[in-house]
Amino acid sequence: MGHKKKPDREASAMSKNLLASVVAVGLLAGPMAASASPVQWTVASGGNGHWYEFVAGAVNWSTAQGLAGSYFGGTGYLVNITSAAENAFILANMPTSWEGAWTGGREDINTANLFYWDSGPEANQTVGPYTNWASGEPNNNPCCSGSGPAGEDRIQILGWSNNSSPGTWNDLAQAGTLWHMSGYIVESPVPLPAAAWLLLSGLTGFGFVARRRTAA
Repeated sequence: MGHKKKPDREASAMSKNLLASVVAVGLLAGPMAASASPVQWTVASGGNGHWYEFVAGAVNWSTAQGLAGSYFGGTGYLVNITSAAENAFILANMPTSWEGAWTGGREDINTANLFYWDSGPEANQTVGPYTNWASGEPNNNPCCSGSGPAGEDRIQILGWSNNSSPGTWNDLAQAGTLWHMSGYIVESPVPLPAAAWLLLSGLTGFGFVARRRTAA
């Protein structure tokens, strides 16, 4: 008469832990799943190896900043544009239907028209020497409510839709009228969300343990 196999409590606990990890990864990677596919500016093509993603949504700058930080496993940030080549890459690889998108540029609260990058590798560095301001910009238009000396205190890049000079920059109030605002652009040096790497390594480890137990 055969003996009934006792439940393997250790394996059961591991299964529960794996399930919890999968759920956690899903929550962490959620923003990625809800946005367009990222594109890489490869080193082979003269780029920096970073990944870029346009995320649609007429949100103010502060909201965009917070959301950008949850992309790419928490390594994302609003894009910092430091060269003409990078600006051209963004314009060529983002959707053609957008009017304007937030970047990470913000104005010094004490000095009009002095901008710096908010986060990422260039955090707190002055915007420049490369800039691509539209004609007459930045003008700190006092019509708009912002935290800068005159009102318009953030940088947006203009897209293809309804703009005569796509790829140029405009200063805009972070919480004012969302003029020509279609979304924001996220940049990250990490190609795959850290959470996804965690999931893959967890699944690999679990499969290895399961095979050992089966063999035993």
